[in-house]
Amino acid sequence: MTGGPSVAGDFAPFLSEPPEPEQAPPSGGTDPGLRQKLYRAALRVTAAAVLAFSLTVLVMTVILAQEYRRGLAAAQERTQGAARSYSASLTTLLTHVEVLLQGLRLTVTDQGGAEDAPALTESQIVALLGRFKAADSMMMDFLLIRPDGSVGLWTGPGDPPSVGDRQYFTVHRDTPDHGLYLGAGMVSRAYLGEWFFPMSLRLSAPDGRFLGVLMVSIDLQLVRRRLALLQQDASEVVTVTDPDGVILARLPGGLDVTRRTMDNPLYPDVHKTEITETAARDPIEPATAGDRVITFRKVERFPLVVSASLPREVVLESWYRGLTYAVGFAVLSAVLIGIAAVWILRAQVSRLRAADELERSRQALEREHLLSQTLIDTMPVLMFVRDAAGVYLRCNQKFRDQSGVEDVVGRHIADLPSGEDGEQAIRTDQEVLRSGTPQSYEYTAFAPDGTEHHLLITKAPLRAPDGIVTAVIGTAMDISDRRMMELSLQAERDRAEKALLTLQDAQSSLIRSEKLASLGSLVAGIAHEVNTPVGVSLTGASHLAKEVAALQHRLDDRSLTMTDLQAFLDTAREATDLLVSSNQRAADLIHSFKQVAVDQTSGHRRTFRLAEYLDEVLLSLRPKFKNTPYRVTVDCPQDLEMDSYPGALSQVLTNLLINSLLHGFAGREAGDITISASVVTVRAEDAAADRQAGSDIIELMYKDNGAGIRPDILPRVFDPFFTTRRGAGGSGLGLNIVYNIVVRTLGGTVDLHSQPGEGVCFTFRFPRCTAEVGKGTPG
Repeated sequence: MTGGPSVAGDFAPFLSEPPEPEQAPPSGGTDPGLRQKLYRAALRVTAAAVLAFSLTVLVMTVILAQEYRRGLAAAQERTQGAARSYSASLTTLLTHVEVLLQGLRLTVTDQGGAEDAPALTESQIVALLGRFKAADSMMMDFLLIRPDGSVGLWTGPGDPPSVGDRQYFTVHRDTPDHGLYLGAGMVSRAYLGEWFFPMSLRLSAPDGRFLGVLMVSIDLQLVRRRLALLQQDASEVVTVTDPDGVILARLPGGLDVTRRTMDNPLYPDVHKTEITETAARDPIEPATAGDRVITFRKVERFPLVVSASLPREVVLESWYRGLTYAVGFAVLSAVLIGIAAVWILRAQVSRLRAADELERSRQALEREHLLSQTLIDTMPVLMFVRDAAGVYLRCNQKFRDQSGVEDVVGRHIADLPSGEDGEQAIRTDQEVLRSGTPQSYEYTAFAPDGTEHHLLITKAPLRAPDGIVTAVIGTAMDISDRRMMELSLQAERDRAEKALLTLQDAQSSLIRSEKLASLGSLVAGIAHEVNTPVGVSLTGASHLAKEVAALQHRLDDRSLTMTDLQAFLDTAREATDLLVSSNQRAADLIHSFKQVAVDQTSGHRRTFRLAEYLDEVLLSLRPKFKNTPYRVTVDCPQDLEMDSYPGALSQVLTNLLINSLLHGFAGREAGDITISASVVTVRAEDAAADRQAGSDIIELMYKDNGAGIRPDILPRVFDPFFTTRRGAGGSGLGLNIVYNIVVRTLGGTVDLHSQPGEGVCFTFRFPRCTAEVGKGTPG
């Protein structure tokens, strides 16, 4: 709706216009740029502090790096010197042993070899070997091995060992040009628990024949002791290995590491004699030991490698101390620089605090204002705020769009397009301002195109902090759709009620038709039954009339005799007896007809015997069953009396019997119907459900053995107008009438069981004494 009068009056939005930036109040003299200046000053102080600390750390880092390199260089020089010293010592020792072996070989070979009878006796050779052994305590024993691998001479205790498969023998036997052989460490058999490594030389004849092997065993324990004399401190680790990395001796440590292996970086490279690593792990205990500075060096002239190593934490101990001091100095510098920076910043922050609080308060107010404005602008109703003079203080965007005026705030209600609603708006505003209570009313406005709009206007007082009502806040909601829906619903309800009345009239008409049809059947049945006694009475009367005429004729002729008179009297007596009995029978039939007809049409309550009444109902329906093969059996106590509505019960039985004829027995050559009645006792737990506590209950059961009811339609058989014989004249009200009569009129219940091909079984339970209901036939 655009430009409608109600828009100008009451359809203003709730939200206020945002204040212009130039109208914002001053912030108490605080320079808006002060905080930024202080922030920049704090950044400069922080940057200077960080720069000073970074320079300090950089200088200390450079110094520590130089010290670290110096420490590593010193450690390398130390391990290299130790490796060279151990290598030179081993070279001296082994050269001495080699010289002795060479001299001994010359002595032995010059006497003719191991296979010829030597010029020296065995005792002389043993004495010579003893002198050699005494000359160097590292030599444990000597072996002179023949070419066949047997021991020719043995200086040790006990029997000589079997050496035919030992490498120090086989290498000289198989390799004629092999020089001095140094073997791996092994345990001596002669000296239990003693370790040695063998040194051997080949014995050859001048013609090159293999004469045997001369072997001397070097005591590893003595070698370790001589190396220990060169060890500078306990942290230094010295290891002697063969070219394959098999350990011959290690300090510190026992002989238990002998024959273990370690990496040997100098073999098989023939050009390298020395290698130093600054971050290596102990090859024997790599998991528990830290990094070490290690130098590997070949032993000159002998196939051995000596390694000397020192732990980094030992060689860099001074550097670690310097690192600790540097870290402490860095922390102290950071603390001092931080204290200075904090001292400077505290002064600036204290001056900024007041201005910052004011700025935050202003921003919070702006955010709240923007939030409320956004929320209210998104609401689908027109909202406004007007003061007591009728001037708009605030409105939302929807109101501005609907009114066609953008600058609504500050205008009077009379300045906007208005009509009668403007006067009504002022009156309701004054009422709200006066009473201080909300007001709501509906208003119908018309758009320029003539469209009618229904508006729901709500106004409430707007109070100042002191509680005084200073303005009115209002909303206007377009309820045209709701009103149209209400009118549509009302029209639909009216149509539904009219259809219901029509349906009820049709149902009543059908019920009356059912009653009249039932009454017609009753009349036809009674007429058929009365026809027989009436015919007999007519025949008897006609015969009596003839006899009277004959008697009168004899009397006129004076031919009447006593015998004729006696015959006439006998005939008259028989005729009168026949007339009396036939007329009595007709009277009884008419009485039953009258009673059933009155019950079905009037619906009055009375006391009756149930068995007799069932017979009367069946009598009225006898013509429908007379020429059929179907039988009806009644099982009811003769003394069972009821105080109820016999017409309602007659209607129930009539509908059931007609249903059995039309539906249950259709197309069947035989059929049985059983109607039984009895008095039952209601249990206490069932009394509430049956609503029959404290009264005698009649249980009437109706059964037939007809076609039965399909399970899919069984739940619907009591619905009104439901029938399976719509095209054959069925109304669909028979069982619905039965249900309504039993439940509403007789105050009972209905239970139905049926299976296709097994017939139906209706069980009715109702009080023997029925409560009073309204007049008229139930249903």
